[in-house]
Amino acid sequence: MADALGNTLYHLAHTRNQAAVPVLVAALAATRPEIRRGAIHGLVVRREPSGHAQILARLAEFSESETVQLTQSLLRSPHRMQSALRESLLTENERLCDSACRVILMGRVYQLIPTLVEVAENLPHRHSAQAAASLLQLSSLLQQETLAHHQDKTCEPALVRRQVLPALEKSLSRYGEHLRLEIIDAFLLLTPSSNDNFRKIIQDPTHPCHRPVVESLATSAVVPTLELLTQLLHDTNIPRPALEIIAHRSDRKFLDHLLHGIGSPVSLRVLENLRKLQAIDWLSPSRDVLLELDGQAQITAIEIAKAHCADQTKLLSLLRFLLEKGQPEARRATCDALVAFSDPFVDKLVVKSLADPDPRVQAAAVRQLRQRSIHDAMERLVALLDDPAPEVRAAARSSLAEFSFSRYRESFDMMDDSTRQKIGRLVLKIDPTSLDQLMRMLGSPSHSVKLQALQLADALDAADMVVEQLAHLLEDPDVAVRTDAAAVLGSCHRPEALQLLCQAAEGDPNLSVREAAGESIHDIHEHVSGDANCN
Repeated sequence: MADALGNTLYHLAHTRNQAAVPVLVAALAATRPEIRRGAIHGLVVRREPSGHAQILARLAEFSESETVQLTQSLLRSPHRMQSALRESLLTENERLCDSACRVILMGRVYQLIPTLVEVAENLPHRHSAQAAASLLQLSSLLQQETLAHHQDKTCEPALVRRQVLPALEKSLSRYGEHLRLEIIDAFLLLTPSSNDNFRKIIQDPTHPCHRPVVESLATSAVVPTLELLTQLLHDTNIPRPALEIIAHRSDRKFLDHLLHGIGSPVSLRVLENLRKLQAIDWLSPSRDVLLELDGQAQITAIEIAKAHCADQTKLLSLLRFLLEKGQPEARRATCDALVAFSDPFVDKLVVKSLADPDPRVQAAAVRQLRQRSIHDAMERLVALLDDPAPEVRAAARSSLAEFSFSRYRESFDMMDDSTRQKIGRLVLKIDPTSLDQLMRMLGSPSHSVKLQALQLADALDAADMVVEQLAHLLEDPDVAVRTDAAAVLGSCHRPEALQLLCQAAEGDPNLSVREAAGESIHDIHEHVSGDANCN
């Protein structure tokens, strides 16, 4: 039964026999909901305006499910009802005009934008205001299509936009006659920044709609308008009024869109446009709004300020403001930007940043301590080598890069024992490759390199870290190497060191090695609690 009904409705929708229309119209009053929905679909897909007129006449009586059916059918065949919709729009019948506006929006019948413009301009028309409101809603839907995923589009928005823009452009030239702001707003929703008429309007103060277009750009919070201004900022020939609007708008939504939209790093084209401005409100008098934005937007603002502010005092004021109140990412960028300033006031800001709650901000400050000649910079850096934050430790190490293992090795013979130990402790903390280099030296085939490595290990107090290598050297054929290895093991705290030394003290054929091992055993007993037994 269901199949038979479906087949019948399908036949009525697609047959060329005109007699199907009255049957479908009659079916709109059927008691069964599925028949009414099938009749709606059939009348939409057929080309007869008389059937479409019946849908418009009865729209107010449709149930929710019937309205959904109408919407679905329209989205598949929006062009079929254009003639009836246009006729209903032009009539001054309240019910038909209201139904036509509803159906146009339901079915996204963008091709009727010119008709909506025509009715909106016709002020004596009873429903001119409703047409203007529908025009704006339909334009917004078309603009949203440009952002939709391919599978969600109901048309090719770029093509449709090109088809309907001329009607809006012509209407703007008659703005002084109709004063319909909705037409201006619809135009701004759909126009690209490269549109000749758009650029002419904002550059020509004598144009009938110059003022309302500029005011809309300066106040509108709708995303397409914000995007229009953002696109203009990338244009080398940006109209001056647009540039002034960008400089003076300080509302959060605009700045959030702009500063994310222009990207980071900011292009040279954008920076060059902004340099044309004497002042940018949101970098100085209205800068509090920046605190409402996220870190990335604040970073972009800093980048713009660095390029725009010829007055370094103003730039420093902004940097201090964001260093104290900005998001963590912005505070890091701000601290890095302070590198360009050299005066006692900035030095204090950098030192103050060492206490910032974000370790990466601290690290940015740490990297500047020595170049600013802070009086206790070295002491601070050495202390920061043990900071709990890895970012801070890394920054301290990079600031003390001259304390490398290779340089320590080269200057080792020129230092006294105290200096060797003091510098050696720093080298182990600063140069992460120190231990690897020491191990390679201990494993070298060269007699002299191994002896130097044993001296370095002793000065670095690194015995605990190279026990395995020292154990291997206790078996070296060279007596001097074995003797020094036994001596270095005396500073080791690991339990296996004592066993190795006991074996050397008892079993090495050379007296000097046995004596060195014995002395080291004595040293270990002194710094290890409890007695150790040699077996």
